[in-house]
Amino acid sequence: MTTGVNPALFPFIITLAQLSLIGLGIIIGGATIVYGVMFWKGDMSGASIARILQQTDVPKLATIILIVLAASLLGLLGVIAGEAVIALLSGIAGYVLGHRAGPKDTAPD
Repeated sequence: MTTGVNPALFPFIITLAQLSLIGLGIIIGGATIVYGVMFWKGDMSGASIARILQQTDVPKLATIILIVLAASLLGLLGVIAGEAVIALLSGIAGYVLGHRAGPKDTAPD
């Protein structure tokens, strides 16, 4: 089964993966420092920090960003078809915009 990936692109893919991991590590390290200082200097309990994380949807946002980057890279490399990338990105956009609108309040008739 051929993937359609040009072998000349493998060094680019490996370099991009390495830089992405370094960037992700920097972001996680920075977040750890910020939340550590908030916990230490702000006299915050673990419950209040968990509430802040839950309200900001940090894990959901990070997951969406990683999926978008992965789908874009796979589409650019020709591993998956352009229509599949469009469908995936459209689904993510619908998910994000649907959750940002909030639940609709329906009044009983």
